[in-house]
Amino acid sequence: MASDGIRWMRATSRKGIEYEIGVPVKAANDVGEPHSHGPDFGMTVLWSVANTWIDLPRDQMVKSGIERYNLSTQSGSFYDYRLTFANNQTYDFHFWDETGDSYRVNTFSIGEHYVRFNSDKPTIVYVTGS
Repeated sequence: MASDGIRWMRATSRKGIEYEIGVPVKAANDVGEPHSHGPDFGMTVLWSVANTWIDLPRDQMVKSGIERYNLSTQSGSFYDYRLTFANNQTYDFHFWDETGDSYRVNTFSIGEHYVRFNSDKPTIVYVTGS
């Protein structure tokens, strides 16, 4: 389903909990050839709910292809949290929260991507990409 220019797709987390992945409608309709990415990676992070954009340190940006993120609360939605991130390389990302659950976002385009989810401990503590 599309709303606010975002196409939302349902997915299931590592622990079996439903969440949604969003991509801008234009990117979803214009996938084309995937962009290349660097080597597989895993990195420890501490992305707390801040309700604002946060730029990644340069070393993390180069390693992950993620330039910035915004972990925010949501109102008026089934999901309590929304992670928005902007990437400059495509990866099959996994975002791990403090409960040990993970949310997969396989990016085929460069730009903003979205994850809507529920968690008792929403802080993102680990990110992988392959």
